[in-house]
Formats: sequence, C-alpha cells, structure tokens
Amino acid sequence: LLLVSVYTANMANFLIVKNENLVPIDNPYDAIRMGKTFCAMHGTSATEAFRKRYLSAKIIATSNFQECLLAVNNGTCGICTVPLAAYNYLKNNIEVNKECS
Repeated sequence: LLLVSVYTANMANFLIVKNENLVPIDNPYDAIRMGKTFCAMHGTSATEAFRKRYLSAKIIATSNFQECLLAVNNGTCGICTVPLAAYNYLKNNIEVNKECS
C-alpha cells in the first residue's frame, strides 16, 4: 500500500504543470506597471471607456474579438480586453485555442 501511495504521489507531481514565471495581475494598473500591451476591439464604447480610464495603457486596436485573442497568442499583446460572453464562445474555437479538442 505504501508503494502504491508513493507512486501515485510521484505521478501526480509529474502531471502538474509548473510555471514559476507567472506573475499575478489583479487589475489593469498591475499590467500597466509591468509594461503589458492591451488589445481591444476598435470603436467600442468599452474600449473608449478603458482608454479614458487608463491613460497610460498601451492599447492596440483590433477589428474583432477573435483577432484580439489571436494577438495574445502570437505575442502582439499581453492582454486582450474581451467580454466574457465572447471569450466563452471563442475559447472553443480551434484557431484561437490550439488546446481545444
């Protein structure tokens, strides 16, 4: 029984993905201090409100939410501002989320 427990614990440890370079971002100010670039959909009232509230934010305009998420994937942006409903829809899109099966 002890041998099985040790094996199980070692296997669980092996399967855990560890990324020690992750830094928590709790709010847009944290991201701005870290020099992150935001991608946001061009011409929306939410983007304009974000731009006015966070004057020092570096914002790249995208033509749609999918382009915004793809910009994060390819490294153009560090953060995509996208409504939760759009994210929930697009996270199952294989082009946006290569891990989707």
